[in-house]
Amino acid sequence: MTTEAIDSSLNLNWLPADASDARRGIIRVPRSSMVALGIASGDIVCVTASQSVYGRAMPCRQGQAAVLLDDTCRDLAGLSAEQQVELTKAKTASATSVLLEIQDTRTAKILGLKKLFRQHLQDRPVHPGEDLRISLMGSRQVVAKVKSVQPSASNAALMVTDNTQIDVRVAGQAAGPSKISYEDLGGLDHELSRIREMIEAPLQHADLFQQLGIAPPKGVLLTGPPGTGKTLLAKAVAEESGAAFLHIAGPEVASKHFGESEKQLREIFEKAQSKAPSIVFIDEIDAIAPKRGTLSGEKQVERRMVAQLLTLLDGLESRGQVVVMAATNLPDSLDPALRRPGRFDREVRFQPPNAEGRFQILSVHTRGMPLAEDVNLAAIAAETYGFVGADLAALAREAGMHAFRRVMAGDHPEPDLSLVTVRLKDFVQAKADIRPTALRELMTDRPSVTFADVGGHQEAKAALEEAIVLPLKYPDIVAAQGIEPLRGILLGGPPGTGKTLLAKALAGEAGAHFISIQGSQVVSQFFGEAEKTISEVFSTAQMSSPCIVFIDEVDALAPRRGADVSSMDRVVGQLLTELDGMQGRSNVIFLAATNRIDVVDPAILRPGRIDRIIEVGLPKLEDRQSILSVHLQNATIADDVDLMDLAGLTDGLSGADLAGLIRTAQLSALRRALSAAQGGEEHQVEPITPQDLTAALAAIKVGRAS
Repeated sequence: MTTEAIDSSLNLNWLPADASDARRGIIRVPRSSMVALGIASGDIVCVTASQSVYGRAMPCRQGQAAVLLDDTCRDLAGLSAEQQVELTKAKTASATSVLLEIQDTRTAKILGLKKLFRQHLQDRPVHPGEDLRISLMGSRQVVAKVKSVQPSASNAALMVTDNTQIDVRVAGQAAGPSKISYEDLGGLDHELSRIREMIEAPLQHADLFQQLGIAPPKGVLLTGPPGTGKTLLAKAVAEESGAAFLHIAGPEVASKHFGESEKQLREIFEKAQSKAPSIVFIDEIDAIAPKRGTLSGEKQVERRMVAQLLTLLDGLESRGQVVVMAATNLPDSLDPALRRPGRFDREVRFQPPNAEGRFQILSVHTRGMPLAEDVNLAAIAAETYGFVGADLAALAREAGMHAFRRVMAGDHPEPDLSLVTVRLKDFVQAKADIRPTALRELMTDRPSVTFADVGGHQEAKAALEEAIVLPLKYPDIVAAQGIEPLRGILLGGPPGTGKTLLAKALAGEAGAHFISIQGSQVVSQFFGEAEKTISEVFSTAQMSSPCIVFIDEVDALAPRRGADVSSMDRVVGQLLTELDGMQGRSNVIFLAATNRIDVVDPAILRPGRIDRIIEVGLPKLEDRQSILSVHLQNATIADDVDLMDLAGLTDGLSGADLAGLIRTAQLSALRRALSAAQGGEEHQVEPITPQDLTAALAAIKVGRAS
């Protein structure tokens, strides 16, 4: 590369950094800009807006054309949303001393505190006024501010090296609330982009919207399961946009005194107008704005509150730069008048995060945590199906607490926390203690059995793997081929052939959650209860996707309609509605099993609802040998036992019959072992003999004949 080809500086747009880069002194630079400036990965660069800030350059992802800056860099540079930044390659110098100030007096008692800060700042540029946050085990953080850096007069990036003296002093004041930035959000990229477009841009570019004749949205409704980050995102938007943030907790506004609730709402909106630009955030809005048509005559307070809120939303046009955000996990319980354009113009649905989102969230909550080398956050994220952001925060906190208890159980009553690490086993133990929010309403499972634990049925296994496992494991390849994944599969066949076991093995093979319900258990004597249960099952499946909904004995839940029992017609209708909605549910598969396909309602069986019927018949000779091998893999058998001969004698038996055969033979061997032990002989494991198997087979055939 020639010297003439290298620019001295570039003016670029900026975007918020990824959560994994926050507060690490990293500045992501477009690859083309790195080439233009002659910058290599790891070089120190200078970003200048109102002030200059330094960081270690790392390349952006392919296709990104803006500098990625975390909240620390943006604050130090004095950036606003519309500004560009000047990017240059920086000179470096060693900082001789750094003075840090902590607000919490308890923090000063942590052993190895200076070592913790040195590890955090080593080989990084440090700036006066910079806020430092280091996560300890659990949810505790060490918060400090850089009060001074020597030498004070320097045109270079001051780096913390081994020769830098670090001093810590205690201010002795209570620490204020930490700023919430975009880097504190994980797995919410899509939701954040929509919110910024609707709220941040109109607040910061009001003149441009007025010139274009565009009326910016005045209300945004955030919906989704609890713990998905609705409140956190609202606070982050308010912090980053510089708007005043007024929080209304729905239940706290309600008052028994006449007119008091409406007065509180009016005062909050008037305060928001006086502090404009401002954001009014109503949490749990369903508590103050329920459907008026469902309220009894005694609930006049709720009726007046809904009417007052509607009036205030209609008056936002005259209130200037005031935006209303509201959150609820029960959007269907809100009064419909709120959910029209002009009041809540947009609705943003929050979903439980996917594997990539969970990885981002874990990266946020373990940002300063001392992780051992065996901790793979991507692998942990892949295993935490159904976990929302609050669950993952609890997972990181509990993993830290497990590490803390392990350390405190050692020989050192006051261990040096700078030497402590959080290990993989701490996360495993913590995960066992946490039940995901999205899965609490229904009992779900992640089966440990796979196709290897199911003997025989090779054709059925191949069909299930092709239809379900491959699309779940390789969605990009399947989508590129233009293949639409199957949504519903029915397993048919005689009783005891292994339909239920195949369903569980399918979930284990695909790494999916498994919701299993019996058709007869759903039916209820109470009006509408069965339909509600079915709706909740599919809703929970979507929140815990990828998920397999398995209905055993589906003929009991969806018999042919037209019979005298009208309640069953309603249940079938609800099931049909849910199956028709499968197209809008990603990675949710409906699986059913029955030995009476002839009595299942034909509307269930049509393509689009049940896309494929797989027959699970009585096992063939090779299948019976495979099933016997599976059930005997942990048993001790005599050398003269020939499984192929035994399989030849079991024609017409199902998989359940073969399991019973092995169990009976094992009991026979157990009786011999107990008899020998009672006779004073040394206890030895008695192997299963051909005689045990022959006697067990004869007993099964006699039982079937009777």
